[in-house]
Amino acid sequence: MKLDFPRLRDIVTSEFARREHNRIWPPAFELPALWLEPLRTEALSNAFPVTDPEQLAREFVAFMAQIEGVEVKQTHEYRFLNLQEVITGGGTLSQEAQARLDELVSQGWAIMYIAPHRHYVDQFQAVLGRELNSTIQLPRLQLRMSTEQNPVQERVWLAGQLRNESDLPANKVRVFMTAADSVIRLGTVTRGDGEQLVNLRYDDQPAYRELPQFPGLFVEFVTDDGLKIQQSGNLDHYGPDANGRFTYTGLGIGPPKIVQTFTKRHDPLDDL
Repeated sequence: MKLDFPRLRDIVTSEFARREHNRIWPPAFELPALWLEPLRTEALSNAFPVTDPEQLAREFVAFMAQIEGVEVKQTHEYRFLNLQEVITGGGTLSQEAQARLDELVSQGWAIMYIAPHRHYVDQFQAVLGRELNSTIQLPRLQLRMSTEQNPVQERVWLAGQLRNESDLPANKVRVFMTAADSVIRLGTVTRGDGEQLVNLRYDDQPAYRELPQFPGLFVEFVTDDGLKIQQSGNLDHYGPDANGRFTYTGLGIGPPKIVQTFTKRHDPLDDL
């Protein structure tokens, strides 16, 4: 369902304005420590797809930011910040407000939106955002592959092992390469699964006939919290050989990154 955010903003602003208490919209929300376990229990009892209280809090604040007109990305977290002006006004922040803003910027936060506060004439209200990669733990997979050939059957493929180097599960794992439609699709991969054999045939793909401009290996998966993750690495070609074929050796894949969309589906119902 697509929400009408400008209309929703009018509704919540009016709702807060007619309250006897807590009349300020958007509220300065901080997840109390005492709410952590009750919130997790409530999410589990209602079979909610996200059960991590801190993730729920991030999504709640991001939703408020959307209502306020901020273009929200799945790869970021958000927070609201009220900033005091100096007593003479003129748009200059107080020393304390400027110090607080500088501290948050040094922690990776960036200003996404700032405007005079609608309730306080001597304050600004800002929405800050930063990438999630620096603040949450993500599953990390490792994959090394090298070229194998069967001259009799005229087959060429990348063969190697994939393993999960973290204590967090990676779900709906898929492995693919540049200039090839072939995809290796796995289920959930955990550290306890050990090395998973991966064979990616490409002799019938464009990658076999000519060297791609940016040859690379890719691994994509979903976290338990529903984040879309991609890891990628370069393929080092060391051909062509006597038959005009290129062969490749994988140098491993880079760190996990949160992405907005996947490149390859795991199954036909996947939302890229």
